[in-house]
Amino acid sequence: MLNFIEERLNKMIGIWRIKNGTANLQEMALPKGDMREDRDLLHGPQSQGIDQDDIDSLFD
Repeated sequence: MLNFIEERLNKMIGIWRIKNGTANLQEMALPKGDMREDRDLLHGPQSQGIDQDDIDSLFD
């Protein structure tokens, strides 16, 4: 069972390009070569919009 977990972790480390216990978060969020039309929508709108407190107040 531990071999299975180790194999999966090593695959994840390879995908995320982690070296020496760190990863480039910017590269993980916006991978090079991503040609999808909606790639800029991956993390939702980045404007000043409404905050979580305003949304929570809608449910009170």
